[in-house]
Amino acid sequence: MLNDRQVCDELTRSGEMTQLGVGSVALSGRPLHLVDFFDRVFEGFALTLGAMPHSLPTLLPLRAADQFEVLESFGHLASLVSSMPAGEEHLNAFLNSRRNKPPTNLSPGALEPPTQMLSTAVCYQLYLALQGKDLAGSFVATARGRCFRREPEAVTSLRRLCEFSMREIVTIAGPATVRSNAAHLRKATQSFARHLGLAPRLVEAVDPFFSAARGKELVQRMKKLKHEFVLPIGDEATTAVASINQHEQFFVNAANIRVKSTRTTASGCVAFGLERWALAFLCRHGLDQATWPSCARTGVCGHAEA
Repeated sequence: MLNDRQVCDELTRSGEMTQLGVGSVALSGRPLHLVDFFDRVFEGFALTLGAMPHSLPTLLPLRAADQFEVLESFGHLASLVSSMPAGEEHLNAFLNSRRNKPPTNLSPGALEPPTQMLSTAVCYQLYLALQGKDLAGSFVATARGRCFRREPEAVTSLRRLCEFSMREIVTIAGPATVRSNAAHLRKATQSFARHLGLAPRLVEAVDPFFSAARGKELVQRMKKLKHEFVLPIGDEATTAVASINQHEQFFVNAANIRVKSTRTTASGCVAFGLERWALAFLCRHGLDQATWPSCARTGVCGHAEA
């Protein structure tokens, strides 16, 4: 087995991975092929549950971030979006600050107060899109998006990126259906990973979807509301590649979403970090495509419908 450093060094030498900034990479060739392959598999998982595909924006309004307590949960990882005030003088001041070596800090008022952020997860925009709706029955949706987390430990590896691709599958339904769909996706993910020889391990985890300041993190631990699949990326190291999250009534209450056919509406999501799946696969199977399992070579995997 290769480790993540060996894989990323080889991809860099071959030109298939280029670091553009801290935690930001461009991919082509083999790793991009795998990212798209895994995404098709996980989208297939969603479609077996009758999921409706969605296209969701990357920008999340701060009013929605407040509504869903995103900054209380992910504030240390957040990237806020601002712009320059109207007027050529503001643009010139900004350009002059960039011409300095090193660039100087902007003066107060050089940027407008932020009103949006780069989303740290895909599901927030779905809840926002469904805000105030009464759904006739159980609702499953899926989307692939770009997520941004200003990781303090971001490295020059696919193991920890500040910008990455995520496929999410969200269920909004009665609590029993949310749990049933999560169990189905957990089994499908484990079976698929084993089929590829990736040695998956399911562990309990804590997700900052719930604000620790209000004690929700402790409740999450007690109720075991979040689990992660981790895969080896070397002899000792592992990386989390998928998370299974039970959000109970938190998001549906915040967005005032109701399912008419059930007394209690709940939600949950399963999220897949696509670059990390590609990395774990390359650590296990190497970079010679001739030695890969056939479904990964061709991009077609009947096992994806497990």
